[in-house]
Amino acid sequence: EKETPSSTDKPLSDSAAASPVVDYEEDELELLQVDLGDMVKIKQVLDETVASAILENIAEDYGWDNFKLGIMALSCVFAMIAQFAPIPFPESRPVLGVCGALYFALSGILQFVTTFIDKDCILWTKPADISAST
Repeated sequence: EKETPSSTDKPLSDSAAASPVVDYEEDELELLQVDLGDMVKIKQVLDETVASAILENIAEDYGWDNFKLGIMALSCVFAMIAQFAPIPFPESRPVLGVCGALYFALSGILQFVTTFIDKDCILWTKPADISAST
């Protein structure tokens, strides 16, 4: 039987071994194709493009996002307490009522923040550092 050499058995030529491999990352423009009839996708692509252009120079502020995540997490905790409380049903009515009311109230606060504070905002930024540009 003859053994055929595999591609890993071949030695590198002198020119390939002598030339160093240069790794560099090129900035490429990513072109997105969007159907002109899909207004939601067009708005999403425009929002992401504007946000990425702004974030090159200004830092993002996560204050309201963190607040909303905290409200969501707290409301989920109350929902889990209501669902998995180790109290039999007739005695658990006050716990269920309080947890349900708190879940409803926290969901209302979250809806208020989303509707009246966030509105259609795509990005919250920190104030620009004026001293760095002068």
